[in-house]
Amino acid sequence: MDIFNFKCKYCGGELAEVDGLKSVGKCKYCGSKQTLPKLENEKRANLFERANHLRRNNEFDKAEALYEQLLNEDMSDPEAYWSLVLCRYGIEYVEDAHTKERKPTVNRMQMTSILGDEDYKSAIANADEEQKKLYEGEAKTINEIQKGILEIARKEEPFDIFICYKETDESGKRSRDSILAQDLYHELTRDGYKVFFARVTLQGKLGSEYEPYIFSALNSSKVMVVLGTKKEHFEAVWVRNEWSRFLGQIKKGERKVLIPAYRDMDAYDLPVEFSNLQALDMSRLGFLQELVEGVENILKTYKNKKEAQKSEPRETYTPTTKYKKKSSALPIIIIALLLVIGVSAAVIFGGGLLKGATPDRETEGEEQSSQGTDETKKDPLGVIPGQSELPTEYPTEDETKDLNENLPGTGSLEFVLNESVNAYTVTCDGAYRDESLVIPSTYNGKPVKFIGKGAFEKSTAIKSVYIPKSIVFIDENAFAEVNYLERITYGGSREEWLEVNISHAGNDLLRSENVDVDFEASSSEILSDNSDLIFIWAPNGESYLVGGISVFTDASHVVIPEFYKGRYVTGIADYAFSGHSEINMVYIPRTVSVIGKGAFNGCAYINSVYYGATEGDWDLIEIDSEGNAALLSAYVAYESNTDGEWSVIGTVGGTSWDTDLPMTESPDNVWTSDTFFLNSGDEFKVRMDGSWAVSFGEGGLNGGNIIVEEEGEYKIQFVYDPKNMKGDITLIPAP
Repeated sequence: MDIFNFKCKYCGGELAEVDGLKSVGKCKYCGSKQTLPKLENEKRANLFERANHLRRNNEFDKAEALYEQLLNEDMSDPEAYWSLVLCRYGIEYVEDAHTKERKPTVNRMQMTSILGDEDYKSAIANADEEQKKLYEGEAKTINEIQKGILEIARKEEPFDIFICYKETDESGKRSRDSILAQDLYHELTRDGYKVFFARVTLQGKLGSEYEPYIFSALNSSKVMVVLGTKKEHFEAVWVRNEWSRFLGQIKKGERKVLIPAYRDMDAYDLPVEFSNLQALDMSRLGFLQELVEGVENILKTYKNKKEAQKSEPRETYTPTTKYKKKSSALPIIIIALLLVIGVSAAVIFGGGLLKGATPDRETEGEEQSSQGTDETKKDPLGVIPGQSELPTEYPTEDETKDLNENLPGTGSLEFVLNESVNAYTVTCDGAYRDESLVIPSTYNGKPVKFIGKGAFEKSTAIKSVYIPKSIVFIDENAFAEVNYLERITYGGSREEWLEVNISHAGNDLLRSENVDVDFEASSSEILSDNSDLIFIWAPNGESYLVGGISVFTDASHVVIPEFYKGRYVTGIADYAFSGHSEINMVYIPRTVSVIGKGAFNGCAYINSVYYGATEGDWDLIEIDSEGNAALLSAYVAYESNTDGEWSVIGTVGGTSWDTDLPMTESPDNVWTSDTFFLNSGDEFKVRMDGSWAVSFGEGGLNGGNIIVEEEGEYKIQFVYDPKNMKGDITLIPAP
């Protein structure tokens, strides 16, 4: 296929050949050098043209479907992979007013860096040398844009509700939708909610600057109301861009609710993607008040759940790192909404009642409990678990296969509540299939005291196990035929281990001389800051991995040590910190070479990574891109710049959070400012290299503003400990 019949993917102009190459071309109109698809036939070229046309018009979802079709036909075409990336990140090429060059803008910001995107990696793997240079150059530019968006977005206050609507009608005048949206905005803000309403929230910002604020609002909002008065308004490019991204977050398992609201149109004309959702008719009497009450119930439910999580460990904690998903809370939320707005709000759509948005997830079995004791077993702490308190039926081989076929390589832990002693028994929903097993000390805010009968029987993959000191009883056959068990790490002392009541039946390995037992409580090498970290043996049996956090904690930063018990810490296990959304900073030592799948899954607020070696060394770390989006997109301070230049910023010296006032370094990382007159109530922080990626304030790293209590002349002193990511700020009165 002649490239002269193919159009520029940036502007639609004609292409010219470049040095006789068929994989790249140059636009005669905009001058852009660009990669080309494999043009074996006219049909394929036409399909690419159609997809590129949709993408240039920012109809990314429609274009993505065509690129998927092209990729299915030829999975070796790098341009098909790259085009999918452009759709995923909503890349629009805008002409620079000065240089006339086409520069990318990001309209669909993702937490995953484009450099970690799997389709980008596939494009690079299938590209020739010329294409590879162009892909890598564009990706690097887009990655820098991502960092800029994140830096702005992180400064934004979180929103409760996002109102999605079309601002202008077909004639370019303010739409009726906008007026309805404004009424809703005023109702919700009067009730004290933080509401994203573009007409107000984006006021004074240029169109090219919208994305950081939209991205921040989409990520923080728990409810989106999509409203419209015409089918075309729901399908408008930028309206679809917002609600499709929000739906995408729901499909990934985030606890969010999307509520479509329509007026003077047929419910059947709503987007097909809303067919699972409860749509509301805005023309119904009392609609606005009922919607506000419904939203209030949703947010109240979310708030209660969030507050409960602050005092409870995560629902399921799958050792070594695999987490079993929680059953969705959304059906309960939708039921609460329906109770408020009434059944009359429901509409018939696509042949059935519109239902609440519920992402597909695995669900846990209900907690089981029963009474009874078994006096034949002695418990050193006076707790005697009865056989009737433990599971009596286990899956057959076929059932186990069915249970595990969709799990990522491991049977997941299950917990059975023993109400008589208010503690849990841990078992497994099938043969445990990972090399390292970590048992948590608590679950649902209650101790895990028992390992159930046959819990890990025939789990021949297990080589090492972490047993917390909360365990007082290990039932028969709990570790029967776990033939390759080599190491046990126990959370207490040697004396406490000897007191654990271990059934002799089928648990010989736990007392075997062939299995090494380490005792955490006897180690003097555990740093106080890391006392809550769990360490497990790496597959090589010679070093340690960080397996997670042993207790629920509100710690905002995690410091991973280089050594544990005299051996290197060489990796972070799969799902180690999954669900710990409180983390915003991680220190990773130079010894770490592997970061597993989902290690920081759900840690959306990570904004800084401190790495104890060079940028080149960081690039060599094997980081699984799945579930590590926040880590991959965070600001990384390398060894060479962890002791960068520090400055003071705030209402200091007549400034107003718009000027960095330099500090001077003296030995041992002590930084001191000039002398300032500070008023009572002045606020300030210190930050590195003039960036909010790394700052210290009240409470330490990335903490709140420090408030001056008494006016006077002061120097601000900052003592920095880069190895442990700590900093102390002191106001020193002038003599």
